[in-house]
Amino acid sequence: MEKHYIYPLIDLITVRAKIDETEPGSDNLQNGWRTDELLQDIDELIIGNYNDPSKYAEIGRQVLVLAKAGKLPELAALARLAILRGERLLPVNPEREKTIIRIIEETKNTIAALPNNTRKMRCESLFHYHVGVFYTSYGRFDLAANEQKEAAEKAGLFGDRTGMTFSYFMETLYRLKDALYKGRETETIFSKLEERFTQLIYAAHGSLLEVQITEHNGPAHMIQACVWLNRTHPNWNEWITTVIAAENKLGKQWKSSIGFVRAVDMDSRGDSGANNALRAIIESNDKGNDVNERKAAALLILARHAIQDGKIKEATKIINQIPEQGAQHVRAIAEHMLKKSKKNL
Repeated sequence: MEKHYIYPLIDLITVRAKIDETEPGSDNLQNGWRTDELLQDIDELIIGNYNDPSKYAEIGRQVLVLAKAGKLPELAALARLAILRGERLLPVNPEREKTIIRIIEETKNTIAALPNNTRKMRCESLFHYHVGVFYTSYGRFDLAANEQKEAAEKAGLFGDRTGMTFSYFMETLYRLKDALYKGRETETIFSKLEERFTQLIYAAHGSLLEVQITEHNGPAHMIQACVWLNRTHPNWNEWITTVIAAENKLGKQWKSSIGFVRAVDMDSRGDSGANNALRAIIESNDKGNDVNERKAAALLILARHAIQDGKIKEATKIINQIPEQGAQHVRAIAEHMLKKSKKNL
């Protein structure tokens, strides 16, 4: 997206904020605050369609300058949240981690200074959600789960059932990652994840995020969880079909994830092209903080096949390729699996 195209967007956001007297609805915080909704639309354009989170963060920074100049504190909070979202979607690295920690602190302080109303509550809920996703990208799954719980509780305070159930679902997913990373029991957590997935699908119907949540994020996360745990599920085929069918409804941001689901499906059916499809995931040039997790899961599948065939050296070589950053839980699963296979020799 050319840089000059973002200036009208920045002006539009600022003009809207100056005259916006709306509030988040009591039944759903995603409805009613028009400036917030406008930023969501721009998010869908810049991140969802153009897959350019850095550009979205840049828009946030320029909006922040105008918000400060115009003494628009709630717009400043939204701008900082946009910066946080854009930055956390970029590939993980130590320098970016330091940058995001600074952004988190600045965003927290800006939101804390807002008057106590539903706009502040909306910002608080978004803040905890984004911080939770940031923590999971850097392997702090326990902290990530706690932030998602906070986001769920904030959303639930004024009737945002979609936001509440999604954050509770993500909390449980992160607790599953934490258990896998630390080698703890997972059966109870997975059962809870199934329960919260059902609640999420029910709550999201009719919401602004229905397609994204019910046709992609929810089922795609369940598929990944099954891959990590090396288990089947009675709803597996339904989840696969749902995610793949949503491809034409979603933007470029989700293309990589849908490609992963296709490859996993091919593998589960014993398709002869599955290995090549998984290799394409591993060797892709896709960017984003969830890419390492998908590459790690693809490598995990290949390592399992090698172990099943008694090829321990090959499995070891594959596992050594699993990235640690952003996929610590998958690396832990693979290393435990390899250790167990060597004991059985």
